[in-house]
Formats: sequence, C-alpha cells, structure tokens
Amino acid sequence: MGACDSTNGPKPQSYSAFNYYQNVKAQDFLKQINMKKNTQIRPRKVKVVNPNEKFEDYIISEIKIGEHALNKDIRIINSYEEQQRNENNYDFDDDVINEEDIKKCRIFIGNQLIPFSYYFKFTQLGTFQIKYYFSSNITSLCHLFYLCDFITSLDFTYFKNPNITNMRGMLQGCKFLTKINLSNLQTQKVTDMSYMFADCRLLNELNITNLKTQNVTDMSYMFSGCQSLTNLNVSNLSTQNVTDISGIFMGCESLTYMDLSNLDTKNVTNMSYIFSGCESITNINLSNLNTQKTTNMKGMFQGCKSLPDINVSNFNTQYVTNMSWLFQGCASLPNINISNFNTENLTNMKGMFADCSSLTNINLSHLNTKNVTDISGLFWGCKSLVSINLTNFNTEKVIDMNYMFHGCEKLRNINLKNFMTQNVADMSYMFSKCYKLRNLDLTNFKIEDEKKTNINSMFSDCKSLTDSEIKCEEEIITDEFARRKIY
Repeated sequence: MGACDSTNGPKPQSYSAFNYYQNVKAQDFLKQINMKKNTQIRPRKVKVVNPNEKFEDYIISEIKIGEHALNKDIRIINSYEEQQRNENNYDFDDDVINEEDIKKCRIFIGNQLIPFSYYFKFTQLGTFQIKYYFSSNITSLCHLFYLCDFITSLDFTYFKNPNITNMRGMLQGCKFLTKINLSNLQTQKVTDMSYMFADCRLLNELNITNLKTQNVTDMSYMFSGCQSLTNLNVSNLSTQNVTDISGIFMGCESLTYMDLSNLDTKNVTNMSYIFSGCESITNINLSNLNTQKTTNMKGMFQGCKSLPDINVSNFNTQYVTNMSWLFQGCASLPNINISNFNTENLTNMKGMFADCSSLTNINLSHLNTKNVTDISGLFWGCKSLVSINLTNFNTEKVIDMNYMFHGCEKLRNINLKNFMTQNVADMSYMFSKCYKLRNLDLTNFKIEDEKKTNINSMFSDCKSLTDSEIKCEEEIITDEFARRKIY
C-alpha cells in the first residue's frame, strides 16, 4: 500500500514502552497508524468530465453543533488537496477520491444548496442534516469523511453507485459518529476497505452483514480504534481474496468476543496487530483461521489483558518470520501452548511473551531458533515464571538479548548453558530485577569485544545472585570495568 507500513509498527523508546496498545491511546491514534510523511504534493490525475453524468446518488449526514463549534470552520467533507495541505503533507495513495469528482459534489445543508466547500461555518446551535450528491462517474470514496469530527450520523441508503472500488479510510476519524446505515451500500467492486471505520470512537454498533467483500484484498485497520464497539459480527464477510488484515480490530477495547471461524484467510500474509489493544476480550474463536501463507504475526494478541486462554493449535507458522510482541501484555494467560509452531523461518522473537505476568509455564523445547536474530525482552515482566528451560535454543545468529528476562521476579532457575553469544551486541539489563535468580550457568557466553558488546546492568537488582553462583568465563565478572557495568 505504501501509505501505511503496518508491518513495522511504532517502536518503543525503551522497553518500558512495550505496552504499545497503551501508547496508541495516549497519543493521537490516527498519527500512529496512518500515512508516511512526504514533503511534496504529487500531481493528481484529472478525469475527463462526462457532460451526461448524473447526480442521483447521495449520502445523508447529521452534524451536531454546540457552543464550542459555533461560528467556526467545521469540516463537512474531505479531499486529497485538503489532506495534503492540512495534514502536514502526509502522503496518501494515488487512488484517493479524485479532486475533480469531489469538487463537483453538490452539498445541501437542510434544503439549501451551498457553494462547494470542505468547511462550513454554522451560525446556529442544533443538529443539521447535510446531503451530498455525487456524480455517477465517481469510483472512489477513499478518505471521503476523514476527520469530519462533528458528523454524528451517516446514511448510505440512497447511495447506490455500483462502481466504487476504493473505500479506504472512508469514515476514518469520525470521532463522534454514533449511527451509520450501510444497508444499501454497493461494495461488490471494492478492493480496499483498509481504515474504513478507523477511529470511530463512539460507534457502539455496526451492521456490516450486507457488505459484499468478495473482491476486497486489503482490510488492514478496518475497525481499528472503534473503542465503543462491544460486539461485531464478521461472519458474512467474504475474505477469500484478502491478503492483509493487520490491525483490523486494533484498539477495539470494548470487544469481549470475536468469532473468526467463518473467515477464509488462506491468502492472508499479514496478521500483525489484529487484536492489539483488545483489552476486554475474553474469548476468541480461531478454530478455522488459516495461516498457511502468513509471514507476519507481530503483536497479534498484544494487550489482550483479559484473555484467560487461547487456542492456537491449528496455526501453520512455517512461513512466519516475525512473532515479536505476539502475546505481549496477555496478563491473564497462565499457559501458552505453541508446541505446534514451526519456526524454521522465524527471525524476530522480540518481546514475544513480554508482560505475560500470569504465565507460570511455557514449553519452548521444540522451537527452531536457528535463524532468530532478536530475542530482546522475550520474557520481560513474566513475574510468575519460576523456571524455564532453553537448552534447545540456537542463539548462533542472535545479536540482541537486552532485557530478555527483565522483571522475572520469581525466576529461580534458567538453563542457558548452550547459549552462543559470539554475535550478540547487546546484553544490557538481560537479567535485571530477577530478584530470586540463583545458580546461573553462562559457560558458553562469550564477549568477543567488550567495547562493542553492551553489558550495562546485566545483573542489576539480582539480589539473590552472587559471583560464586555464576558459571561463566572469568573475564565477564572479574574485570573491574565490567563489574561496575553489569551489577
């Protein structure tokens, strides 16, 4: 897509920012998940105007004007030109709603036809009805009502254009939208529904049973930030051609149950952040989820702090390269069974189980980690873990181990005698705050170049650990400079 690199996601300034889903709420949600910066405005393609075009299809909106909005410019419709000028030159897709089309839109406030404008200044208090009549030639509704904050209701009953192909971000940022009627919306040709309802924060119900989605390929962040939705029925969505569902329910913090058993995900490659920030969800049906082509599972269940159990036994992970933050913040999970995971292509395990504070048992003996380069923060904040066996871990290619066991307060035993660290550049805070850790075997730990390997505070606050209980190459702890850094 280019406009949203969701696979990378925002990166924490430090491991204290592992709670990404909380950062999303603390900062402007739209800026976190939206578009890349571009300092130049690209030329737009201008369509040939058809003199015979009709203006029969229209959308109805309602805008509520209170004292704080009186006599101020209120955005009533959005455009590529306005986005480029007002949104800090953010780079939108080439296929956003055509400027020639949008400027031909006939806008009625009440029964009065107004000169076309993106903004309108209301001089009276109350609720106002707006009708938008569009040309029959229009094919894109991309970002149509983007950041139209004051819209409270939208009705697509009389918009029956069957040629729309793009609905990306159509209602994104309609923060006060509480009611929407999609019953007659023609979506059979639509290929992009990414961000379609993103950040509709007050929308507490949404009926999408009539949407025809057989040609859609992108549903990334489709419902992200819909904080008030308590349930959502997606059973009628046709998803056989979808390749990207990253962040589709991200930040839906009021959802308690999701059933994905009817979704056909055989072609999906990106499943990152699907449920990230779904902090109220207690049950997810993943029984038929097809992950055969998936390569990215980053942050998939991140921040699902109320989820008491999860069944991922049917997951096919043979092509997955990124599992960073996969279960991060799943604070109610006592056990995670990933014995079926094929990790032969996995390279990133960063923070995979971070903040799983109730986790008491995890069996990783079967994992193939020969290609993994990052295991930093892997068990960060796993406060209930008492012991863990990592004797099978192949760490030959790992370059980052910082904060790996940080905050594992009850951890007493870790078997790391087979760890290879010749390529590791960062071991800082690796065992910090492991208050009860005893008898640590680091026999195979090697620091090739102290100046290039960060071992700052490696054993910081390991209150039960003494020099005599660490088995390792002597120079790791006997050199005074190193001692000052690692404790």
